[in-house]
Parts: sequence; C-alpha cells; structure tokens
Amino acid sequence: MKYWIMLNGVQLGPLEISEIKSLPVNANTPVWCETMTDWAPAATVPELAEIINNGTRSQPQYQQSYQGQQYQQQPNQGYQPYNQPQMQYNQPQYAPGSYRQSDPMPPMPNTYMALSIIVTILCCIIGGIIAIVYSSKVSSCYNMGDYAGAQKASKTALGWIIASACVSVIGSILYFFLFLGTAFLQNI
Repeated sequence: MKYWIMLNGVQLGPLEISEIKSLPVNANTPVWCETMTDWAPAATVPELAEIINNGTRSQPQYQQSYQGQQYQQQPNQGYQPYNQPQMQYNQPQYAPGSYRQSDPMPPMPNTYMALSIIVTILCCIIGGIIAIVYSSKVSSCYNMGDYAGAQKASKTALGWIIASACVSVIGSILYFFLFLGTAFLQNI
C-alpha cells in the first residue's frame, strides 16, 4: 500500500512502508493513504504505529556542547524547504494544525436542465442549446469544488431559458399579428 506523509511542511509520497522506515516519522506526523478519507497522525495507522511503537522510529535529537553548556537542537530547525508543486493522487490537501477538510459545500445549485430541453424543443433552438451547455456546467463546476462557478452557470442557464422563452413568445405574437394583418388586407 502507498502512503503520503508531511515532513517539515513538504508532502512526500507515494511511499512504501520500507521507505517510511528510513524517514524521521514520529507519532504526530500526518499520514494519508488511499483507504483513508483524511489525513491522520501516524500513530493511528496500524502499520505505522508498529514502526513507531517498536522503538525503531523516534524524533532524533542532536546535542552540542559549547563552553560547558548543553544545547539540544531538532534537525532542520528553522529550515524552510522550497515548496515545489507536488503531484496529486486524489488525496485531500493537508491543512496544518488540523486533520479535517474545510467546511462542507452547500447543496448544488439548480441545473435547470429540464427547462433547457423544453425551451430547446418548444421555443428557440439556439438559446435552448446555450442553456443546455450552461446547465451541464453547473454539475461539472460543483463536482470540481467550484461553488461560485456552479452558481454563475446556473444563473446564466436560467437567463438563457428566460430569454429564449421571451423571444419565442414575442416572435409568436409578431407572427400572429403579421398573419392576421395580411389576412385582413386580402379581404379588403
């Protein structure tokens, strides 16, 4: 099984258990694998807890002595690694200080797909097709986590539905009066 871990603010992975043994992983190191829904401390993952509990993994301490004074220093203290873009493997993003993802998204905005199809069939083909395109964008944007984009696509689809229906009604009225006027002029 492949694991991803966070060390010094850098996401590493995918890694095998044998590779993780060689890294400075402690009980609080954030870990994620494909069977997990969110990041969790390494001590809560059974395979990694065995490594930590067997004493094979602890955070190394370095000691220095300078003029009779003892100094303890963590490795890489003060070191800020260059944050290179990491490849994403469908795992949730790690949020420092928390293993939970952000607030859940509100419900998906209305797609108006049925109305778009009805408008396309009964009213205006061009406006209806544009409404169908924006209706399909609503669910796509929402599923990608773009709630603002989903709302915008929903409002745009509704706008095209209303515009298409209005054009159809106005066109029908104009056609009716034109037909009625032509019939009236033929009778004179």
